[in-house]
Amino acid sequence: MNVVEFDCADSTGSYRLSLRLGVSDYERSIYNGTAEQYERECAAVTGYLRGVDGRRVPLATVAAFNDWQAEKSRYANARFDAEPERYGIIPADDPIRKPIQAKGAAYWDDDWRFTDLCSAIAA
Repeated sequence: MNVVEFDCADSTGSYRLSLRLGVSDYERSIYNGTAEQYERECAAVTGYLRGVDGRRVPLATVAAFNDWQAEKSRYANARFDAEPERYGIIPADDPIRKPIQAKGAAYWDDDWRFTDLCSAIAA
């Protein structure tokens, strides 16, 4: 729920990426742990790419992922606009037009550690 996975190949090898897109009340209600554990293990990583096998995801991979998602979004939006008879008129501010974007990478090391893409680029 609220998690998508992607196959990835980068300088560290081939593996699966996981990206949590959000959290839901239903998901919280069926979580088998404490509220604090849910916040730490699920909610805290919303928007961050993680290696499913626990590896650290390089920030270059996060940037490439975001570029790929932006390109997919541009393609989809062009199709929406070119075929209104098929897709209807989709307003420019409709969430379906926004690409999936990762804020950075997260990995587990006795607690979540985050590498934020924006602060790393600014540094």
